[in-house]
Amino acid sequence: MTDKYHFRIVWALAAVAALLLSCEPNSVTGEEPEPGVPEVPVEQEWSLELGKVTSYSAELIMETAAVAEHDVKILYTETASSDPLAAGTAYISGEGSHWTAELRGLSASTRYVAGLYIDNELDHPIKMLNFLTPEEDALVTGTELSSEGNSLLISGNVLDLSAGISKSVQYGIAYNSDVDPMGNGGPLVLSGNLSDKSYSVLLEGLAPGVLYYYRAWANIDGGIHYGGLQTFTVLLTVDESEAVDLGLSVLWSGRNLGTESPAQYLDHYYAWGETEWHTGSYDWMVYKDKDYNKMPLSISGNAEYDAATAALGSGWRIPTAAECEELLEKCETRFVQSFTDSKEMSCPGFIVTGPSGKSIFIPAAGLKVPETGTSLYGSNAYLWSADVYMDADNCHDKARCLDFWKDGEPSVATVLRFCGLPVRPVKDKSAE
Repeated sequence: MTDKYHFRIVWALAAVAALLLSCEPNSVTGEEPEPGVPEVPVEQEWSLELGKVTSYSAELIMETAAVAEHDVKILYTETASSDPLAAGTAYISGEGSHWTAELRGLSASTRYVAGLYIDNELDHPIKMLNFLTPEEDALVTGTELSSEGNSLLISGNVLDLSAGISKSVQYGIAYNSDVDPMGNGGPLVLSGNLSDKSYSVLLEGLAPGVLYYYRAWANIDGGIHYGGLQTFTVLLTVDESEAVDLGLSVLWSGRNLGTESPAQYLDHYYAWGETEWHTGSYDWMVYKDKDYNKMPLSISGNAEYDAATAALGSGWRIPTAAECEELLEKCETRFVQSFTDSKEMSCPGFIVTGPSGKSIFIPAAGLKVPETGTSLYGSNAYLWSADVYMDADNCHDKARCLDFWKDGEPSVATVLRFCGLPVRPVKDKSAE
């Protein structure tokens, strides 16, 4: 006996058992029901009927004459399944005597069985019904037509309008990031340019580098229809130039100091105020300014202590804390799990987009700390500022730095000066 027919028999026997149990004596007192006051089995108090059915959804309608309040639940599964409790749970709405259940995310041309359960009695349903979803709707998800910046033009096609040509019709594209929009919500953009069974939709404000799922969508006389599932990713582009105008008071370099591309990061860390990076330990024992009194409180543009100025010459320098604050206040920052630059170097990091619309990439290279070496790689990006941090006790063993954190808001933080951090050079616009 196949699982399909075994499954139907099990559910049918469960329904019969529920009917027989309702005729037994009271399970608590052992007494027969009082003569003249017949008990109505709960399954006779309810009706379960099929409403609208599309290729991907179904509506169930429940009516009851019961006065008492009940906890109502619908479980459903494909008839080929042998475990109804591992199936989907419908979205229930209603009160009193009228209830509806919406089954979402179904498959086209598939037979389902649904059961009505009352008061969390999940051993058996009090009502059951079978239904078959229709074939794939005559709605085709189109392809990408064009893209510009963070916008994408996508098409859709309707192969047969005859069923709904005289009814209320809406068409568009449903999409979502990292999840199928069918049954999971997400943005919906309607089209107003249906022509010869085709239409297009402009999706705007998309995030570069993010995988999106989308489907053609239609509402024909209240029935929701979807086309096949497609995906797209907006091209992630950053400016890798030596000096990038983000629309701020200074130009920011497109890569960290000492690297040849934005996603390169290994071994390019500097202790604050030191102009050479090294592969050994970053700790107080090897730090140039152990007493914290040799270096000025701000080293920006000082070739003796500013690694950017020493390496790139006059006009280039480490940004001040104020310039770091400006970057955070005026730019949008987003974490990406993987970015690949023009030299095929890849790593996680942060896309920083300025008021000018241009973007730079900052690798989540973490920082070098004593004993453990590289810390917080993949989640944090640190960049030195040129300014010392002075605490309430007039202690200045720390310096200010940019801290980008994938699970929180970026900030200007403080780090012990002997730790190793990357440097991102800036250049005065007047030096161009």
